[in-house]
Amino acid sequence: MTPHRIFLSVMVALLSWPSSHRPACALESILIAYPTTSSQFTPLWFARDVGLYEKYGLDGKLVFIQGGSVLLQAMFAGQAQAAQNGVAESAVAILRGGDARMLGVTAKIFP
Repeated sequence: MTPHRIFLSVMVALLSWPSSHRPACALESILIAYPTTSSQFTPLWFARDVGLYEKYGLDGKLVFIQGGSVLLQAMFAGQAQAAQNGVAESAVAILRGGDARMLGVTAKIFP
C-alpha cells in the first residue's frame, strides 16, 4: 500500500467527521506529519491551503518529519496525531505492538 493510499484514507476519515450544525467553538488542534517532500503529499497541502481542516473544526498543522520510522516514533510519543506514511514502517510497528491504526484505499494509478 502506497503512502498516497494511506493519506487518502486519512483524508476521507477526517472529511467525513460529523461537523454540520456545529456551534461556533475553538478549533481542535491536530498535528499531521509527513515523511518526505514529494508530489504525493500535495493533498495534505491542498487541504490546508483551501481551509478544509478549518471547515471541519480542525486546526490542522502540517509538519515534516524525515523518515517513516522517526515519524512513527513521534506519533507514539504523542507529538503527532495523524500522518501520511509508508505501509511497511506502519505495519511493522503495529505488528510489534505499537498503538497505531492504518487506513488504506485502492487506486488504479500512482499520482
